[in-house]
Amino acid sequence: MDTFFFALAQRRTVDLRYALGVDKYPKHHWTVSKVLRKYPPALSTFRAHNLRCPGCGLNRHCTLADVANLHNIERAALLADVREKCLSNFLAKIDRPC
Repeated sequence: MDTFFFALAQRRTVDLRYALGVDKYPKHHWTVSKVLRKYPPALSTFRAHNLRCPGCGLNRHCTLADVANLHNIERAALLADVREKCLSNFLAKIDRPC
């Protein structure tokens, strides 16, 4: 019986995360073009780091991890900056009056 309630609680947590969009945030294996397609405000993050990735022809192939390695940026810092911009965009959508 306890297993049933644990499974039910675990399922609700996963459903809540999906509803809030937590699982949709950029990961290190996402390409630059995928990040910009899903979250256009992330462009300012690339500009803040003086990266020209959005205009590069290889942005369809370079992942965020590749960008961090090529430009000597800490991968966790770049990913955190991109996610922060995406989260602020998400919160701005929620705060708008209907």
